[in-house]
Amino acid sequence: MANSLDLTKLTTDEVLFLKAKEAYYAGNPIMDDVEYDILEENLRQKDSFVVDIVGAIKIKGSKATFSKGKNKVVAHKSPMASLAKIQFKPGYVPYPEFNAWLQQIPANTEVNLEFGPKLDGNAINLVYDNGHLLSSASRGDGQEGQDYTACFGSNVPKFIKGFTGEIRGEAVIDTYLFDTVYGPNSNSVKKYANARNFVAGALNSGDKDKCADIDFVAFHIVDYVGDTKIQLNKWGFNTIDYSEQYEASQVTLKTFEKIYA
Repeated sequence: MANSLDLTKLTTDEVLFLKAKEAYYAGNPIMDDVEYDILEENLRQKDSFVVDIVGAIKIKGSKATFSKGKNKVVAHKSPMASLAKIQFKPGYVPYPEFNAWLQQIPANTEVNLEFGPKLDGNAINLVYDNGHLLSSASRGDGQEGQDYTACFGSNVPKFIKGFTGEIRGEAVIDTYLFDTVYGPNSNSVKKYANARNFVAGALNSGDKDKCADIDFVAFHIVDYVGDTKIQLNKWGFNTIDYSEQYEASQVTLKTFEKIYA
């Protein structure tokens, strides 16, 4: 795909989506998360290619250009999949969508599921080699992402004795800190609409002062066998406080309703 687009050849919704994406990563969203997700899903249903564009968007006049950003790009050692989304509807428990996903798992496959809070930040992949931190990168297109190590490397353990591999989690900011220092009601010169916009803007800009206020919550060690949370805590990572684990066969509608509530 070329690295530029003629906006006059796109639909109104496609142009709006690109403008919303540009504004989001600049830390100045033009729509809330629900509106963005609905727009993205509508375009996906129409097989629009714009929803698969990865990179920073810059729009000037009738031309949109995109790149992987100003940060160095690093390859993930293993694919980093994106989260599937289910649109929230008041009073509706999305078990049918969840069960449809379960049915895609091959028969006789042993699958353990972990349920916990959805953190509202940016997905990060840490790569270690013989204990040394090599990179802290965004999910990007799942194969490679932007390297945030320069501004974010000090927020995670720089050395884990004997460990070579990948650790994944979410870059987030404490809600109270965001509200009082960076949020819409703060005294900040530049106010951010929500915490996720702040995290995305800080990481992409490389602002070390802002990055210092970002925390990393780890939840996955790629290809690790054992109690992930215990191991991550031993290594000094923050982890999700609350989670429940089940075998896939245990998750009935009744169980799902209990977890979802």
